[in-house]
Amino acid sequence: MIDTSLLNHTELKLKELTKILVQYNHNGNSSLLGGSAGVAFSLMHLAQINKNERFYDKSIYLLEELIGQENSKWTASGLSHSGLSGIAWMINFMIKHEMIETDTEELLEEVDSTLKHYCVSLPFEDKPSLDFLHGLQGIAFYFLQRDNSDNLLDLILSHLEYQAIRESDNSLKWIFTNALYNTSSYNLSLSHGISSIIGIMIAYVKNETFVIRAKKILEGAIKYLIKNQLDLNSHASYFPSVIPLEHNSGTQNTGSSRLAWCYGDLGIAYQLYEAGLILNNVELTEYAIKVLEYNSSRIDEHSHHGIVDAGLCHGAAGVALIYDLMASKSNSTIFRETSQYWLKQAISFANHKDGLAGFKSFHHPHFQNDYSLLEGISGIALLFSNAIKKNPYPWHEFLLL
Repeated sequence: MIDTSLLNHTELKLKELTKILVQYNHNGNSSLLGGSAGVAFSLMHLAQINKNERFYDKSIYLLEELIGQENSKWTASGLSHSGLSGIAWMINFMIKHEMIETDTEELLEEVDSTLKHYCVSLPFEDKPSLDFLHGLQGIAFYFLQRDNSDNLLDLILSHLEYQAIRESDNSLKWIFTNALYNTSSYNLSLSHGISSIIGIMIAYVKNETFVIRAKKILEGAIKYLIKNQLDLNSHASYFPSVIPLEHNSGTQNTGSSRLAWCYGDLGIAYQLYEAGLILNNVELTEYAIKVLEYNSSRIDEHSHHGIVDAGLCHGAAGVALIYDLMASKSNSTIFRETSQYWLKQAISFANHKDGLAGFKSFHHPHFQNDYSLLEGISGIALLFSNAIKKNPYPWHEFLLL
């Protein structure tokens, strides 16, 4: 149980956040992760949980505004989870969970056609991005929720197989390119790397059509992650964020990773735990629990290890969410206490006089007001609401959790 003082502080901050969110005006970004779709997603959940018509009406207003836009607005942030397929995933999610009654199937079929045409046009030899947020995995994430999509899912799986680099022990790795910095590496992260491949393959394994192929990728990716565990005597984390292309597997010449959803041990361990369940591998689930227990002791690192705001992506809310989910899965008191610690830290970051209810998101090198789902107050509000009253809808699925 959450203690009374923390509960009261959380409720107070959530009220401040919702007052701001219902006044939100579309800022030109329509995406799920960074724009108006994410605000609508957050408000719809808050409306359902609290039976609040004002939240519902604002969410519907934003959705109608979104649906009325030209398709070019939807694709401004790309075609993957950060753009078109993310918006379509959200609409499909709301329909699936009977949050909205609007007939959007024709609209989604148009989106499906656009995405399929794009994927079919990609030459294998060009090695298109596999990134979860910005590449083919994000598109697969959407189509895994859609009927009659096996042909497209088969194509994306083939791209994953084509780009896989097999090592002598049958472990698998992939090269990911950071477009912002034009650098390439073997990225281990959940947001942009191999951990997301594990998460996507867990979903593929549930489809009889792909179970054999997906299981091979899943097991190869798991083997690669585990053999690249760091020496805890000289590092602060189990895993690095990335492995440079010039380094051999098992290298210890990489830095420790941050504590966050996007990069580091937490996202990796979460996916290893889920993989252990789907593969009936108790040793793997126990290993994931051990990684998470170790990281629960890194509670002083928010001051010097990358956690400087409250957002879901790289802030305290993301850490609190992962530990809350794992507490429910494992019934761990340690995980419950760790989740509440990071919930308290998230509230403490509402310390900006000109922030949104005091919150600002850190975008190097500055802090800025941010309404978004991934990094801003829409996601923070969902985390706070979930701490007060458990959300019956799996809203966290958009994070591959």
